[in-house]
Amino acid sequence: MHRNTFPSSSALAVLALTTVLFASACNKELDTPPERTLPTGSVFTVTELRDFHADFGFLPHKFIGDSSVYAVVTADEQNGNLYKNVFVQDDAAGIVMRLKNSGGLYQGDRIRIYLKGTTLSSYNGMLQLDSVDVDENVIKQETLVDIDPPPCPLPKWPSTKVSLSNWRTCSSLPPTPGSPMPM
Repeated sequence: MHRNTFPSSSALAVLALTTVLFASACNKELDTPPERTLPTGSVFTVTELRDFHADFGFLPHKFIGDSSVYAVVTADEQNGNLYKNVFVQDDAAGIVMRLKNSGGLYQGDRIRIYLKGTTLSSYNGMLQLDSVDVDENVIKQETLVDIDPPPCPLPKWPSTKVSLSNWRTCSSLPPTPGSPMPM
């Protein structure tokens, strides 16, 4: 007696039907998250924020209307001792942002900062934008943006990235063993 090793036609039909059912069941459309939009409102530069702060006698100002500022992150929490602090600058000036929550912004991120709910103030003479919630006040526009710092002389404003070449410091401390002697 010879046994047929091929599956019967009914078994093939069941296998084909099962394959079609599984393939069609896996072809679901994925949910897409809602697009995050924040109003732009009036657009300021960092220099205009500095002037605005000076015009109001350097007193703290909480933004209540729709307004924004565009800037690039020049120093983040990953590149130094800046827990919940990020330095940003535009083409002319820089400012420190004090974050409500840590993380999410990295050096080279071009961002739009929605100012509503934040406070413009100064601390030890340094202008700051306080109470910035990265999730609610910041939209990344681009990443890996490199800002070319201006050469010395130092820029007019603090919190701005600079480039120093042929730079030395003088110290009154004696040199450590193995270090070169100051000239």
